[in-house]
Amino acid sequence: MCGKEKDQDGKEPCSLVQALIEHDSQKLVFRITVSYGPKGNLVFRIDGPTGVALQKGLEFSPDAVKIYRLPFQTCLAQGCSALLVMPDDLKQELGQSAKGTITVYALNGQAVQAVTELTGFTDGLAALDKRRGKP
Repeated sequence: MCGKEKDQDGKEPCSLVQALIEHDSQKLVFRITVSYGPKGNLVFRIDGPTGVALQKGLEFSPDAVKIYRLPFQTCLAQGCSALLVMPDDLKQELGQSAKGTITVYALNGQAVQAVTELTGFTDGLAALDKRRGKP
């Protein structure tokens, strides 16, 4: 997905976006976005529901190998956003993993999980890099 406004280099900023929709209600539950930040580093952002324990943040685990903790940055009426400047090991794991598990905690401490497909991440990132003019 690419924006219409150009960045300081005259390029359209683009992102990899995956929406997780609840099957029965067809409501958006989580949205995963990977994009380049203003300093040129990859940013991993997950938007999720309100009504979660903010102090615990959000957990993401590619193929249940390692847990990455993303602190919540903002909460608005439509949901909360957690983000992380993507470390190289997470980038590699996303490219090698078939699935990822997102975990948030309800106010009563109960873990709420959702699983997302990661197939195609490497190709998507390569397209994002190409669009950015990165080798």
